[in-house]
Amino acid sequence: MAINQNIIIKYYFKKNHKVLQCCVKYLEFLKVIEYYNKVDNKSQNYNSGHTYQLLYFQNLLLNNKELNIFKCNFYLNDEIIPI
Repeated sequence: MAINQNIIIKYYFKKNHKVLQCCVKYLEFLKVIEYYNKVDNKSQNYNSGHTYQLLYFQNLLLNNKELNIFKCNFYLNDEIIPI
């Protein structure tokens, strides 16, 4: 099993004045946003889950005001990936 299959995204957002937590597998997230099997500007597949790619998606989620996400971290085996 590849490491990227164990990466989990945990994020917190506000809805109706409540704080909610959501968890999603990294590869499932890529499928939803249609980045699965696509390559980045360094010709690396997003499925590989390089740290700089995770940072890109973390910033993407946190900077999208419509999502109301205020905290987002990536986890591998229940430990935060330092990005």
